[in-house]
Amino acid sequence: MKLQTGYWADFVSLLFPELCQACGESLVAGEELLCLDCRYNLPFTDFHLKPDNMVAQQFWGKVNLEDAYAICYFAKGGRIQHLMHHFKYKGIRKIGNPLGNIAAEQLLKSLVFKTVDVIIPVPLH
Repeated sequence: MKLQTGYWADFVSLLFPELCQACGESLVAGEELLCLDCRYNLPFTDFHLKPDNMVAQQFWGKVNLEDAYAICYFAKGGRIQHLMHHFKYKGIRKIGNPLGNIAAEQLLKSLVFKTVDVIIPVPLH
C-alpha cells in the first residue's frame, strides 16, 4: 500500500504541485514550503554575530537593549519579501515555523544569544 500511496502522491503532485513560497517553483519530495535553492540562498545578514550591527545601531540612545539583529536582508521583489507577504497578507501561517527554526539555527551560532532570557520580535509596521 505504501508504494501505491507514493505513486498516487506523485501523480497528484503532477496535476497540483506544491510551490515554493519564496520563488514559486515546484517543490520536490522532501521539500516543504521552501525549495532547497531558496533555503540555501536566503540572504542572511549575520548581524547576530556582530554586536554593533546596523539594526542595533537604530536603537542606540532610544531603547535599552542588549542586542538587536535582522536574520535576513529584505529586498523589494526578493525571496524574503515573498515569504513575508505570503505569511502576513495571504494567511499562510505555516511559513512561520520554518522561518522560526531557521532563525533559531542562526542564533545558536551567536555567543551573545547564549544567555538571552527573552527574544521580542519587532514588526516593521
